[in-house]
Amino acid sequence: MIALNQENLPLIAQNAILPKYNRDETQIGVVHFGPGVFHRAHQAYYFDKLLEINPNYAICEVSLHSTNVRDAILPQDNLYTIAQIDAEPKMQIIGSIMGFLVAPENPQKVIDVLANENIKFVTSTITEKGYYLDNQGKLDFSAPEIAHDLENPNNPKSYIGFIMAGLRARKVKGLPPFTIIICDNLSNNGNLIKAAIIDFARQSDSQMLDYIKNLQCPCTMVDSITPATDDALRNRVAAKIGAKDNWPIARESFTQWIIEDFENNNEIEWQKIGVEITKDIKQYERAKLKILNGAHSSMAYFGILKGHKNVYDTTQDKEIMSLIKDMIFNEIIPLINADFSLENYANSVLKRFENPVIDHQISQISWDGSKKLPVRLLQSIIEAISQNKPFENMAFAIACWFAFIGKMAKSNTKIIDPIGEKLNQIGKGLKGDIYDVDILIDATGIFDETLRQSQIFIDTLKSKYIKAISYKEAQYENA
Repeated sequence: MIALNQENLPLIAQNAILPKYNRDETQIGVVHFGPGVFHRAHQAYYFDKLLEINPNYAICEVSLHSTNVRDAILPQDNLYTIAQIDAEPKMQIIGSIMGFLVAPENPQKVIDVLANENIKFVTSTITEKGYYLDNQGKLDFSAPEIAHDLENPNNPKSYIGFIMAGLRARKVKGLPPFTIIICDNLSNNGNLIKAAIIDFARQSDSQMLDYIKNLQCPCTMVDSITPATDDALRNRVAAKIGAKDNWPIARESFTQWIIEDFENNNEIEWQKIGVEITKDIKQYERAKLKILNGAHSSMAYFGILKGHKNVYDTTQDKEIMSLIKDMIFNEIIPLINADFSLENYANSVLKRFENPVIDHQISQISWDGSKKLPVRLLQSIIEAISQNKPFENMAFAIACWFAFIGKMAKSNTKIIDPIGEKLNQIGKGLKGDIYDVDILIDATGIFDETLRQSQIFIDTLKSKYIKAISYKEAQYENA
């Protein structure tokens, strides 16, 4: 079978949608940190569309750690396939990636690219934990990578360190700052990261403060269900396009990118490529984080306890979906104000979950619970308690996470989380009674003082935990 690469594109033209532009005529105008599955299914897809009308926005990828993606797609001239798996499946070859750097191999090259005058935007999908924010959303100066970058500003390791080094180099050249667009599921993401950059500058180079005070860092909301790539997908794509793709991506056809209005946003014709610019990003952000992401995490932990493997299978469990629907419509939606129908949005989310072709593993959704749950569920619980509104289903979802920690630890399964090793040790000591809840609230460090002092929350969580661990048979037999 032929390989996917630039030379072989004419041979697969009848089997896939190809880039509608000359890649040799493009120039890099975007640096992206975190070339994972979601980015390549989402932002790279949008910039691929943009290159059809403006050749100045090809992407240079930066991996902060792994060489895996680079090693897979570099032999393919950085081409790869998006398999849109829905009622009408289609294959599309994405050509927007025109450069790829692995930061630890040559940090200076990354800084040089960031300092290039053609770079207008820096985007990122490095997950919530990649920004090194603490539970209050402030830059965590105790993180080893941040501490390192303060001592070694010209040899950074972290995203924040590279951003500062790039901005410093641009200032020396007399260039304006690039615009930063965060594409991770952080509430108020743009403002949080700008504040983190400013805090870092105060500690590392106060002379940069005036330069970055007007840094454009709009908040964003991104959405598209994107399961992890496996060999079954590789084989399916190869059979369809007639070429071997080392790392294709599967994605539902639905995709959404909303960006808060910012200065000079008219540099790109965003609307022509399907990106919405809005003056009220918070309503979209809250709806997605609390409805879609909150439901996703809840389904994942409950589903794992009951022995399910993927989202579709979980949606076929009437007990789980009854709880999820009650949580969305009776607990979460009453907490959100929006000028669009939240009920219609929620119904569309549930319909997307029920796509039988998307093999979205709930084990993947369960990753990084200590970072995701505060913004996906705990904040909603705080709001519900303060407004004397129901929160029992959301509390049960947290209880399922607690039971999940015990399941993983007692089956010697690695917990993928920034504090995974700590959670594993905690889990091994759980006794299976209500006192586990006290231990987990104290030890996980994700519960703010409002919840720690709320007796109604603690009592509810304890009763729900007893229910969660009642799924013990599925919990351990399917470990």
